[in-house]
Amino acid sequence: MSGSYHIEHTIRHANSWQPFSDVTNQAGVIGAVELACAGINDELHVCAIANAHLYHTIRHANSWQAFGDVEAQANDIGNISDVACAAVNGELHVCAIIQIQNGWSYCTWHTIRHANSWQAFGNVTKEASYDEKYSGRHVACANVKNELHVCVIDEIITT
Repeated sequence: MSGSYHIEHTIRHANSWQPFSDVTNQAGVIGAVELACAGINDELHVCAIANAHLYHTIRHANSWQAFGDVEAQANDIGNISDVACAAVNGELHVCAIIQIQNGWSYCTWHTIRHANSWQAFGNVTKEASYDEKYSGRHVACANVKNELHVCVIDEIITT
């Protein structure tokens, strides 16, 4: 048995759940394997990884915007394996993990979605003086007092 992965969405109202609906059929991007979402100005922003590439959409009041290719606007950073996002000061901050060339290290990148554009990705691993002999494989982030806090799960490689 085979198939394709679809993104599904529901809303929890005060005392009930809305039925799931298929976001993939409304906004595109088939085969997403990782997701992250954040609310900004009463809209839901969703980041999805499909085919090791990063995409973004917005759920407006009653409709979905088509998925856009984040890396086409913020630089292609390589094969993305994990994503996290958070709203900070009304803008979407996105962190992504890629595997780097040596095959066992991973690197964390960050971009911001402004009102109508994406900032170029910045290398968090380098800018935060993180030792690349480690291999952060998963990322999470949150807004705390209008600052982005980023955590990675790491495997310490010993020789």
